[in-house]
Amino acid sequence: MLAAGAETARTVASQCGLYRTAAFPAKRTREQKKPDDYGVDTMKITDDDAAFILGKGGKTKEKISRVSEAEIELFERDLILEIRGSKLQRRRAKKIF
Repeated sequence: MLAAGAETARTVASQCGLYRTAAFPAKRTREQKKPDDYGVDTMKITDDDAAFILGKGGKTKEKISRVSEAEIELFERDLILEIRGSKLQRRRAKKIF
């Protein structure tokens, strides 16, 4: 068991991306190089799909993005969904929809 100070240091290190575990994966930053198969998939969606993707306060969109590791952008006015990332990341995001 870790002392209280050690646990706090571990928490701070995980938040800064210095400590990586399954519970605290490294956060992606814009400085990271994009994969060779990076691309953008565009989908036309319905009003119901847009409502599902956004979820309450945008939480569903954030969760899908976090789980698939893809960047997701929803253009509500045009009902267009853009999924950015590697081929695998885009496939994971599409599977959820």
